[in-house]
Amino acid sequence: ENVFSRLTGFVFEWTLAKAVEAEGMSDPQAIARYETFDESQYEGQELIVQLERKGLRGDEVLLEGLSVGIVRVNARLVNPEWKNVEVAESDLLVVENLQLLPSLAYIMPAAYVDYSVMRTTLAAEQRIQMPCDQYDLKLANTTVGRLDVAKSRVTGLQLGSSKLQLFIQHMPSLSERYRKAADLHVVLPAYLQINIDSGSWVLEVDRLYAISVSVFDKSDNALIVTDNMRLATDVSSSFEVLFSSVNGSYFH
Repeated sequence: ENVFSRLTGFVFEWTLAKAVEAEGMSDPQAIARYETFDESQYEGQELIVQLERKGLRGDEVLLEGLSVGIVRVNARLVNPEWKNVEVAESDLLVVENLQLLPSLAYIMPAAYVDYSVMRTTLAAEQRIQMPCDQYDLKLANTTVGRLDVAKSRVTGLQLGSSKLQLFIQHMPSLSERYRKAADLHVVLPAYLQINIDSGSWVLEVDRLYAISVSVFDKSDNALIVTDNMRLATDVSSSFEVLFSSVNGSYFH
């Protein structure tokens, strides 16, 4: 098949339609919209910009995602001479830039990890309050951990690995194509490490220091030390402890 090397200057009709997979979704115009280069921060080709200023569109357009969903993008040549040229179609999936945090976690049995869902936009990073009516959390391997949906918390049950997955509610077909996941490993502790915020154990009198205890597995992965864990930490009487965490992993 031969492909035109240049289409700049040709007029196209661009439309949005409901995608086959968009069962139950809102109107396509609520999911995405066409935007002119003059409206955007992008610099378009001069011929494209000139067409848009006349209310026409060329072979290149800008689309702005408005809400989560899927729409069908259609493009056809306007010139009557090419009326037999088939309309080009493509499905556009509009999603949010989300991240499950922590993306990787190591815990021991009976310990837990609290997850958060972060949304990143051009303006800022925002935490999504979970549970919500737009996204679902599911644990892939429920023998390794137990998910408390109300708290977005996974508690380790037995040694092994799993994934916490973020799904789009009411859109199973989209969830299979767009899925965020965080890795979880339930392991046994192997050794401890004592840390000081100054980085040196040569200390000064009357200066404040923060001392913490880290827990590692046999592969040197740091475990999350949760409030329901208890570390038997003995701080010398040479120090005045102003604060200590419930689990015995932090002092200052």
